Amino acid sequence: EVIKYIINISGKYLTYKKEPDRSIDILDEVSSMVFSKVDNIQLKNNKLRKKLNKIKNIKQSLIINNKFDEALSYRIKEKIIESKINKNYLKKVNNNNPRIIKENDVNELISKKLNITLNSCKVIKNVLGVQKKALKAEYVNMSNEIDLIINNMKDIFICNKKIDKPISYLISTDNNKEINNIFKKIGEIFFNNNLIKINLSEYKDDQSISKMVGALPGYIGFNNKNNTFEILKEKPVSIVFFENYDQTCNTIKNFIKSIIEKGFFIDSNGYKISFMTSLIVVLSKECNKQLIGFNNTININEQDINNLVSKIININKKVYV
Repeated sequence: EVIKYIINISGKYLTYKKEPDRSIDILDEVSSMVFSKVDNIQLKNNKLRKKLNKIKNIKQSLIINNKFDEALSYRIKEKIIESKINKNYLKKVNNNNPRIIKENDVNELISKKLNITLNSCKVIKNVLGVQKKALKAEYVNMSNEIDLIINNMKDIFICNKKIDKPISYLISTDNNKEINNIFKKIGEIFFNNNLIKINLSEYKDDQSISKMVGALPGYIGFNNKNNTFEILKEKPVSIVFFENYDQTCNTIKNFIKSIIEKGFFIDSNGYKISFMTSLIVVLSKECNKQLIGFNNTININEQDINNLVSKIININKKVYV
C-alpha cells in the first residue's frame, strides 16, 4: 500500500522526473528518514539518565557530609533507575520487528522537499483552518469568501487527492494593484511565497514562446534550462500570475489555453512541467468567453474590488474559473 501511495504522490508533485526513478528516490529517502528517527525507548532512556545523574549528585553530596543513611536511600533509587535503563536496552536489542514506513512519513518527506504543508485531508483542513485566520484578519469584510476560496484550494495540499484540472481564474479589471495584493497575500500564507509573475506585454511576438518553453534544438540557449517555468520543477505548489493577457500574441494565448486545459506542457528539453498543483491567475482588461477557452469570465471595476473573491468563487464551485 505504501509503495502505491509513493507512486501516486510522486506523480502528483514530482512530475518532471520519470518513473521508476522518482518513486525509488522517494522510497530511499523516506526509508533513511524513518530509520534515523530516535525511537521511544531511546527517548525514555535519555530521560532516565538525566534523572539518574541528579540522584548520583545528591548521593555524593550526602556522603561528603557524612549523611550515610540518607545516601543509602538514594543509592536504592539509583539502582532502580539503572535497572529500568537496562531493561529498556534489552527490550530494544531483542525487538527484531522492522521499522514500518507509513503514509504520514511520506507526507512529511514531500513537505520538507517542497517546503509546503502537505498531509492527509483531515490534517490539511485543520492546518488551513489555522492559516485562514491570518487572511481573515487582513480582509475582515470577506470572511465567507475566504472560507470558499480556501476550500477550493485544499485539494492542492492533500497528498492523496487527485486533481483533474488546475485551479484557474480569468479576471477582467482596471485595478491590477488590488488584485495583485490579494493574491500576493494568499501566496504568503498558503504557498510559502511561491509566486511566478509574468507580464504578458513582454511577449508580443510569436518567437517569445521560447522564453516559456525554452529554446528549440539548434538555437542559442538550448539546454540552458532557463525557461520561465523552470522553477515549477522544484516548487510545483505555486501561484502562476499572468498580467496583461490582452497585450500578448495569439501563440502565447493558445499556449496558456493549453496549460489550463491539459494542466502541463513539455519543455524544449523533453521535461514535463505540471500546473496541476498550481493556482493560475490571468488578468485582462478586456475579456469574453471566447477569449481563452474559459467557461466563465469575471468583470470587475474598482467599486467591485471588495467583492472580488466572492465573485470568483460563486461562478462555479467545480470549474474554478
